[in-house]
Amino acid sequence: MICRPAKKKDRQQILEITADTWDGWDYVPLLLNEWFRENGLFVAERDHEVVGITKTTMLSAGELWLEGIRTKKELRGQGIGKALAFYQLDEALKQHPRVIRLSTAEVNVESIKLIEKMGFSLVHTFTYLEFHNPQQSEPTARIRETKDAVPVHRIISGSTFLNESRGFIPWSWIFRESTPQLLSSYIASKQCFLYEDGGSISGILLLLPHRYDDNKIEVSLIEASESQILDHLFAFAINAAALQRKKEIAFFSPSERLETLAKKVGFFYPYDFSKVLVYELVPS
Repeated sequence: MICRPAKKKDRQQILEITADTWDGWDYVPLLLNEWFRENGLFVAERDHEVVGITKTTMLSAGELWLEGIRTKKELRGQGIGKALAFYQLDEALKQHPRVIRLSTAEVNVESIKLIEKMGFSLVHTFTYLEFHNPQQSEPTARIRETKDAVPVHRIISGSTFLNESRGFIPWSWIFRESTPQLLSSYIASKQCFLYEDGGSISGILLLLPHRYDDNKIEVSLIEASESQILDHLFAFAINAAALQRKKEIAFFSPSERLETLAKKVGFFYPYDFSKVLVYELVPS
């Protein structure tokens, strides 16, 4: 078996592998064109057949993200995923990154064993929740979209959310460092909202389109000086989802505090797990 960069001729075999993931549903086909354009897509090949895939993405300068490792269903348990994972790590280290990260659900016990064997350390645990069937309401007029980067950077950089999330901003199973460039991109794409009261800003919300599910939007960051304002911000997100005809809202809570508040307004655990583990490796 060999591991190598993917080629466009591998597309059909990659799609065949992903057809057996999670009872026939996998996000990889939805991102495959993008991944081919970006590079960093790797395959394992045995006897001229693609039997595994994985993806490396540079999120920011020196910040690498690993995801999407898959092996052919009938060949699982034969060490293909392990070989591909170590190959992917070796290729990542050749880029001399500051840090390499990945995430997995708490129920993926074998994956967690491999991740830790590769030298990764657990850095934070998020709780995954969703809100379904949002209904339109009358949100507070105190929340507005902002184009002003100064208050956004100031509030987010010193926010309780970032402190609780270890500096990560979640986005559909990717957990990115909060950089000025990232925050500026949110503002430019009209995804940042402020809660103002008496001329002062006392809350902020990042409401992003889901990475690969058109039926969802995502609360990626929510911050306020009072729990009542957090309720208003969650209500704004629910109303925005209804107006956009979205069926679900995703939220990776970085803390028990926000998890409790999200559940109070109707978020719940949609799967047989709730914890999402973020691992990192800092090259020596």
